[in-house]
Amino acid sequence: KFQQEANLKQVTTDGDLELRGAITGYAFTSDAPVAGATSGLNKLTITLQVEFVNTKNDKDKWTESFSRYAQYSAGLNLSSVEDQLINAISNQLMDDIFQKALVKW
Repeated sequence: KFQQEANLKQVTTDGDLELRGAITGYAFTSDAPVAGATSGLNKLTITLQVEFVNTKNDKDKWTESFSRYAQYSAGLNLSSVEDQLINAISNQLMDDIFQKALVKW
């Protein structure tokens, strides 16, 4: 996303922007109780801790936690939808991080 939409290039050293991150949460939970059943929907939530540094501007740095989730039917086998959920959540997280890092109002 950073290369395509911001026309940035990835370098191994001395970059203008630095992003570091770690997955700090990966949880499956019930989300929508249904009468006579434990849950109608489940959700996968992924949380990332991200550190951003603009090496050209000392004031433009931050550390923030980003969290997104995707729901799926409780009747589905998790292994059959997990990759799809991860992809959807990853795209949402990338959009959030991109907006925070590069879109200055």
